[in-house]
Amino acid sequence: MRGIGLLNNIKPSYKIGVTLSAMVVGAALTVKMTPNARAMSTIAKSPVRLLTHSSAVPHPEKAYKGGFFVSDNGLAIGVADGVGGWATQGVDPSKYSKSLMKWAKDKADQPITDNFTPQALMQYAYDKCKGILGSSTACILVLKSEESKLDSANLGDSGFMVIREGRVIYRSMEQVKGFNFPYQLGAGSPDLPKDAFKISTAVQYGDFVVVGSDGLFDNMYNEEILHTLEKGIAQAIGAEEPKQCYTITHGRRPSIENTAPSSTLMSADNLEKIEKAMRSNQFNLAEVIAKQAMQNGHSETLVTPFAKSARENGYRFSGGKLDDVTVLVSMIAPPKVKSSL
Repeated sequence: MRGIGLLNNIKPSYKIGVTLSAMVVGAALTVKMTPNARAMSTIAKSPVRLLTHSSAVPHPEKAYKGGFFVSDNGLAIGVADGVGGWATQGVDPSKYSKSLMKWAKDKADQPITDNFTPQALMQYAYDKCKGILGSSTACILVLKSEESKLDSANLGDSGFMVIREGRVIYRSMEQVKGFNFPYQLGAGSPDLPKDAFKISTAVQYGDFVVVGSDGLFDNMYNEEILHTLEKGIAQAIGAEEPKQCYTITHGRRPSIENTAPSSTLMSADNLEKIEKAMRSNQFNLAEVIAKQAMQNGHSETLVTPFAKSARENGYRFSGGKLDDVTVLVSMIAPPKVKSSL
């Protein structure tokens, strides 16, 4: 349960987001293309879209309090996570987060204008939700197709990561005011959409974007998310499952070691196969990751990112953090299936 805005009579529990391997937020990220990356970018000449799988796994003992959206035009996605503390006030924590995402999608599906930005979608949804009790974090991404650019606005401790050729090239940072106190939109909070971190990231055909609530990033390190995604891809295209490229310890001394890239599953040779598999809807890559996050959340010994951060803040904690887990996995792909598939 997180703190509710300025309602100081609610005692927060110990919740810390993930900072491991996060990059500094506050400026646009420019990623230089390698020769192989330049070759991949020529595969798809047409404007790109977000080809998205989604999964929402509720807390095993509580009602789902999150929300997400995927726009019909394939240009915008978002995740919101309601603040559970509202339940103690007799308020459904999911009402605000789901409404926020509903209105963001409504705006994203309208005719595109020059103001088609994550912050504009967040502001529109925020304005529509005035009068609804509750509060929520929010992470919204908009793909500028012609520019091959991914714009984002992240307020709170949800987040996203961008993966290219088996490497994490960007990971957002959480936005918090203090221990167990993420930025949040809604009743009792002074935070506004303009306070969100805004980042612009260059993307290309074959990149993957993983968006998630804190239930994902509190329970899985970047390396584990990447490896789990690759396992799902291997299953989807009938390839050999990649070897685990990291080790997470159990016990008192948390550590993680990795060597990346861990496999060649995301190389140019496999991108069309992956795209075809994702469009078939026979496999849900987001579900694979969400299930692993929930499994980690049930652990009593695994040194998860949440446990690591708790210890760094002076709290005794081992294992995972049971919570809702919302995950979106998007592949940067052409609007339609290419004729060669």
